[in-house]
Amino acid sequence: FPESPNVMCAAPASHRCSRFATLIVLFPMAFASAGCASSDTSRASTSRSASPGAVTGEELRQVPASNAYEALERLRPIWILPRPRSSLAFSFSGSPVVYLSGVPHGAASTLRGIEINEVLLIDFMTAIDAGIRYGTGHSGGIIWVELRW
Repeated sequence: FPESPNVMCAAPASHRCSRFATLIVLFPMAFASAGCASSDTSRASTSRSASPGAVTGEELRQVPASNAYEALERLRPIWILPRPRSSLAFSFSGSPVVYLSGVPHGAASTLRGIEINEVLLIDFMTAIDAGIRYGTGHSGGIIWVELRW
C-alpha cells in the first residue's frame, strides 16, 4: 500500500515485503478457487430446462404424423425453416442444427428418422443462445430433442 512521504512506518522493510508477497500468492489462489466452485458443467451439455414454447412428447403424439419432422411441420413450422441472414458484404442462410440428447445429430431433415413415440421433448434454441452455449456454427439455431430412453 502506498505510504505518504511524511509518515514513517514502524514495520521493517522485510515485514512489508512479506505482506506484499502474501497478497500476491493469496489473490490468484482466491480466483482459482472461485473458478473451481462453479456448477457442474458435465450435465450442462446433456440436459437443459425447456422453454415455454417447447413441444412435449404427448403433444407430438396427438398430431397425425409418422415422424418428428412431420409433427413439427404442423406444430412449429418456423423451427425447421432456414433463417435468412445478410450483411453488407454477403448474404447466407443458417439452417437449424438438431441436437439429440445433447449430441449434434445433423440438419432438420434428420428429424424424419425419429419416431414420435421415442420423443420426450422438442425445444428450439435461438442462434444467439446456441452461439453462447455451443459456439459458432449455429446461425439457424438449435432444435433440441430429448428422447425417452
